[in-house]
Amino acid sequence: GQEMVTYVQSVERGGVQGSSVFDPFLRGRVAMRVDTNYFLRDILFLTPDLAFGVAAMPLPEGEATKGIEAFGWGGGWAYAIPSTSQEKEAAWEVIRWIAGDEANRLLIDYQMSLARARGQQFLPDLPPDRRTMNWLAEEVIGKELILPLALVKAYFTFAELLPGSRYRPVTPVGQQLWNEQVRAADLAITHRELPSAALARSEARVQRSLNQVLSPPEGTPINWRLLVGIYIFCVLALIAGIIVIQEKKRRAIGEKSNRKWVEGYICALPWLLGFIVFYAGPILFSLVISFSTYDILNPARFAGLQNYTALMGFDRDPDTGSMVARDPLFWKSLWNTLFMVILLPLQIVIGLGIAMLLNMKVRCLGLFRTIYYLPAMVPAIAAFLLWLWLFDPGRGLVNQFLLAVGVRNPPLWIDDPALAKPSMIIMLLWGVGASMIIWLAGLKDIPRSLYEAAEVDGASPIQKFFTITIPMLTPYILFNLIIGLIAIFQLFEPAYIMTNGGPSDSTYFFAYKLFDEAFRMLDMGAASAMAWILFIAVLIVTILQLWFSRRWVYYGGE
Repeated sequence: GQEMVTYVQSVERGGVQGSSVFDPFLRGRVAMRVDTNYFLRDILFLTPDLAFGVAAMPLPEGEATKGIEAFGWGGGWAYAIPSTSQEKEAAWEVIRWIAGDEANRLLIDYQMSLARARGQQFLPDLPPDRRTMNWLAEEVIGKELILPLALVKAYFTFAELLPGSRYRPVTPVGQQLWNEQVRAADLAITHRELPSAALARSEARVQRSLNQVLSPPEGTPINWRLLVGIYIFCVLALIAGIIVIQEKKRRAIGEKSNRKWVEGYICALPWLLGFIVFYAGPILFSLVISFSTYDILNPARFAGLQNYTALMGFDRDPDTGSMVARDPLFWKSLWNTLFMVILLPLQIVIGLGIAMLLNMKVRCLGLFRTIYYLPAMVPAIAAFLLWLWLFDPGRGLVNQFLLAVGVRNPPLWIDDPALAKPSMIIMLLWGVGASMIIWLAGLKDIPRSLYEAAEVDGASPIQKFFTITIPMLTPYILFNLIIGLIAIFQLFEPAYIMTNGGPSDSTYFFAYKLFDEAFRMLDMGAASAMAWILFIAVLIVTILQLWFSRRWVYYGGE
């Protein structure tokens, strides 16, 4: 049927990161799947009446004959005490309490009350404390939480596997391991690579990162006291220089007692202090960290250009002899970001077109301007969630409309690697009304006399547009080019909220990888290096734009 055809398209083109509406197990298309206890929530929210059961994964025949019992795989969160902590014993007591029975019960009670307040059903996580698990079995599930019987049985089957579950060592590489497993499965399912090749590449990347964490490269520890001292000395030297320069200027003009410049700096002091402490300081800190190995848990050590070469370097593949990137995702994220530059000319053309329409003298002009500007006022997260629903391949309004007009196989939009970025471009064009205000200001600034003179000379509307409107708007075009490019280079929120960088890393933007390196992998050195690469790229592009603008930007006073 139509649903099955659409599902097959989703798996082949979208991979494992597709919409849950196509999940074959929930639709009854497959009889078995391997998953964690978190999938029980999908069942509860989407198909609570599903008839299913849960069992441990079967062991290979050779292992089963050795008396080895079936086991599960456990994961979750880990708390850490930095080696530089001044109160290690107190920190340990806090962690013991957070991981204990009392804190677990308080957390479950809070989550349960929050779900009730929202009118939602609730299924607790599997707590690691046996006492909490017994409390859930005796007093919560079946009494306070009325759940389907199949779901309850499945939940406690997972709980029985907890004592014998295997878990990976706690390292900052844990998130990368998870990401690489998803990436390898995605490549295999979509037939982009053989499963063995995809797993081998992922294993090599994870092992390389793990080796770096477990056996960090030797380097000189960063002397932060010395660097902070140098920074404070430079700030004081700058202040002394300003005082000397201002005093020379005052004496040169013969003002013996008037020091109004002091009053000016006193008024600007709050901003200056904020800049020195919260801007300049962190910027220099990031520059130092970009040449260091630093994972928050261990002291930073000087590593030279290691972070930059690891990101941008190439090595020769011993099997094929070809040059391969050390970090393919770096170049993938860069390409994805550069692809989104297509959005910029579309924003300029559409924004200017809307502004010209709204610059005409028509009735209810204020209402139309408000309507076009409203998308810019909608919170970003709400807008992304709205478009996530609109682009849903199965239940979304866009595909429902296409089916209604006779399109048999509508696009998968953000679930298709080939259409994910174009879908985001369409979504971001929805908020083009924000730039409309700038274009309207530019159109209002064009002297009416220029159009009147052109009309006297017999110029057509098209001729007036290209000989008067466009030249007079070139400063505004330059402004939108610079601001738009900076915004595209920093694109992050749509991918984080809507696609999680997928499918098949098609929306894994540069800023998203920077976020992953910093807050998921805890590789602050690589993240800082990426931040400086981004800064240099934006700086170069901006300087080039300003330099070329001398040839095509016209200012009214010239």
